[in-house]
Amino acid sequence: MLPLLKAVKPGGRALRVLDVGGTANFWRPIIPSLDGLDVRITVLNLEARCLGSDDEIFTYVVGNACALDYADNYFDVVVSNSVIEHVEDPTGHVSWRAQRKYAAEVRRVGKSFYVQAPYFWFPMEPHYRRPFFHWLPLPLQAWMLMNFNLRGGRKSGSLHDAYERLDEHPRLPTFGDMKLLFPDARIERERFALLTKSLTAIRLDDGLRT
Repeated sequence: MLPLLKAVKPGGRALRVLDVGGTANFWRPIIPSLDGLDVRITVLNLEARCLGSDDEIFTYVVGNACALDYADNYFDVVVSNSVIEHVEDPTGHVSWRAQRKYAAEVRRVGKSFYVQAPYFWFPMEPHYRRPFFHWLPLPLQAWMLMNFNLRGGRKSGSLHDAYERLDEHPRLPTFGDMKLLFPDARIERERFALLTKSLTAIRLDDGLRT
């Protein structure tokens, strides 16, 4: 991500960054590596409890990433880490439709962007921390939720409850999904033990490409 941030030239003003679903703590160790670059970071989350107090670098905003209240190309860079797999539609279900809206908004408001997500075909499911969980049929996933405390969570008390929890289960993208969601980006693979662990869609502003 650092090379992307350093490559962007805001033209005599502060670099405008939107972090969707992030935190200031993610950025604090990164800022010293920006070689004195003047940067203003807007941290956007759905809930106010996830936010902090504005200062000279950070501005905190409550908002919906599927309907951003910003003009086209307002931000020099949009950053998103492990968020797109959680995006819900208005009914509260994680869905492809919501992910499409999310991706479209990232592409609309950001001249450049960096969107990372865990990879569907990596064996370890990162949210429940169980191997192969996300590959199992829904009835078997529901059975596991009813019989095990996955990641320290409660057991589901009924099949109804288990299926409702699965409606909110993260939807991890494949490589093809990321290409479809971000057709104007290059998709990079993060590898662990020779396996692809996560995917990142990266677009550099057309005016900065060589």
